[in-house]
Amino acid sequence: MVRVLLLGSTGRGKTLTSLSIAKHFRTVYYDIDLGTDLWLKTLNITEDNSKIKILRIRDWEDYIKFDIKKVAKKNRPNLIVVDSISELFDKYKDYVQNYVRETGRFPMPTATGIVDLTKKGINTEFITLPMQMYSLLYDTIVNVVTNATSYSDHTIITMHPLETRLVAQLGNGSSEIVHSSSKLNFLQSIYRKVDVIIKLPKPMQGQVIKARGDLQPIDKPVDPIDFIKEKFGVGGE
Repeated sequence: MVRVLLLGSTGRGKTLTSLSIAKHFRTVYYDIDLGTDLWLKTLNITEDNSKIKILRIRDWEDYIKFDIKKVAKKNRPNLIVVDSISELFDKYKDYVQNYVRETGRFPMPTATGIVDLTKKGINTEFITLPMQMYSLLYDTIVNVVTNATSYSDHTIITMHPLETRLVAQLGNGSSEIVHSSSKLNFLQSIYRKVDVIIKLPKPMQGQVIKARGDLQPIDKPVDPIDFIKEKFGVGGE
């Protein structure tokens, strides 16, 4: 079992890499960035005849409908791909935000229950989520990663870079760099759950920043497709 995290901004090859690996396996592919259609023809992948089951996740309700645990038990995939976990977080945040605005009720991140904001005279149309709520949002997405890495032989998770640093203004007028604890805990939780982390600073060029089982650090850039294929035990074409 090998669990891979691909880190990179838009256009760095995360989807192309994931699909290039997925076509060798019985795969459930969570297309959350909705980018697979750009590459299916290029990679000669036909959904009707392919081993890849592509689930296009347009909102959080779609993800709930295709919950990883349920889908994996039904399809028994060798590989689960979640592309991307960053976009899924945004969809979940929008879902919670809309719930608050539509119901006027806010689920508190403690045991105090649900607060009816309308009774407090708050216009929920313009309300934003408080910072203490974000830790719960991140915990939910970490659970998605946990399920993805638990119900298949291999896993590929893709993710946009997440900046944890914040500028804090001090009382004396100066400032210092601090880290968002919720973002930092989120990143560390995901990093701990994977065996391989590849950062894509350029299209289709990978920098290996974690490779469990390799005794020597990998200093040179790698082809992410070839590197993951080797880790997954995929032979040549």
